[in-house]
Amino acid sequence: MLCMFTDEQIARAKVDFDRDGYAVIRGGAPAERIEQWRDNTERYVREVLPGLGADAAYYEDKSDPRTLFRLEKTNRYDPYFNDLINDEAFTGFAAALLGEPVVPQYAELLAKAPRIGNVTPAH
Repeated sequence: MLCMFTDEQIARAKVDFDRDGYAVIRGGAPAERIEQWRDNTERYVREVLPGLGADAAYYEDKSDPRTLFRLEKTNRYDPYFNDLINDEAFTGFAAALLGEPVVPQYAELLAKAPRIGNVTPAH
């Protein structure tokens, strides 16, 4: 599949992106793809992350794994994430929004657990 989004979704996202600098497509990714991302992220945290340096992950509270808010450059340490950022479904969508080809650099997870840690400021 070249892209997981329809031409209409991409066209609307492009308008939003050009106007606002970001785009949201609700319900755009198939449930099985989301489950695959979730499963591989959990596997990464459980199996790969323990063997990496302290700069591979950031926590609100280092003593509480529930406060994980960022995983750095996961594609360098795990083939799933390398394949993910080079998947045409993503690079094609990014190219459509940016209007030019893209060259993925790294995969990063940003997350915020509810009611844990500080408020995330706009950025």
